[in-house]
Amino acid sequence: MSTATKLRERLSTVTDPELEDDLVSLGLITDVRVDGDVAYVSLAFNAPLSPTEWHMCDEVRALCRGMGLEPRLYADVDVDRRVFPGVKNVVAIGALDAEAGSATVTANLATALSAIDARVGVLDLGVGVERVGETWLDAVDPPDLARERITPTAYRDVQAVALGRGLPGRETAPMADALFELALPQLLDGLEWGSLDYLLVTLPAGTGSMTRIVLDAVPTDGAVAVAPADADPPAVRMGVQKLTGVGATVLGVLRTVETQTEADESTTNFPAGVYDLEPPILGTVPLDVAPFAAAPDDAPSDGDRPRVPATVEGPFGRLAVAITDRVGVVNRESAAATQCA
Repeated sequence: MSTATKLRERLSTVTDPELEDDLVSLGLITDVRVDGDVAYVSLAFNAPLSPTEWHMCDEVRALCRGMGLEPRLYADVDVDRRVFPGVKNVVAIGALDAEAGSATVTANLATALSAIDARVGVLDLGVGVERVGETWLDAVDPPDLARERITPTAYRDVQAVALGRGLPGRETAPMADALFELALPQLLDGLEWGSLDYLLVTLPAGTGSMTRIVLDAVPTDGAVAVAPADADPPAVRMGVQKLTGVGATVLGVLRTVETQTEADESTTNFPAGVYDLEPPILGTVPLDVAPFAAAPDDAPSDGDRPRVPATVEGPFGRLAVAITDRVGVVNRESAAATQCA
């Protein structure tokens, strides 16, 4: 039996805690090669900074080293995007209520992801979304759609394009949907994002035709359903079902409150039975604070180790990590279904 075959057998002891099966049986180990004392292992992982994927990679490394081999791990996921090539994951932020604060959530989540070393972009298409408070995203000018190429605005390592405030909502313009449908292709055709780990897309308010237009034009890997914490559970449940109905894979429900004090008093880990939904509750975040998420400056660097923060703090920092893990689950489910088909 070759060393590569023996290693593959040992790798079958590494279990995906979310999919509840081993990586080999799931087809998530796509290739194992041994050259001398180096093991090259390819995995169908595509969620940078996901703690769950990080821990599984550490288990793979330990098994390689237990056989006297130096591990070299590689992500083997072919993301063929018709829109935005080079972007690994697209996550939609959808407001189930216009006052849910989805634009604020997008801005703070992007900053938190960037702080934990993710390459992040924001595409604000939040037409009709009420701007709760003011964030850095409000300072981003709408793009000039007449230009052949549109370059995102850089803000503290986050690339951003904001169209949501540049178009009227349907309450002020009867033809708003038509205007939006005409403007969106021009924007998408001209945009050049480059390489990103996560692109956050703020959806128009609600689950109507504008949201469907976006989801049809920009294939997403998942969506976060944002709702006020005091929203009636039946309304949240219906909103999630409608978001799913217009083509989104809902990663989870995020509850928002106005202040940090309210967030502290709220039950963050809401029982799933309250909403009677399969997607998990991602937590509760305040709309009056900036995010904080950071890794210590003296964290060891290892070129072979995935980029994972040593420390994450604050509600948006915790949300950022939760999002990377949920995206990882959805991606691995898809990869496993493809590999095992």
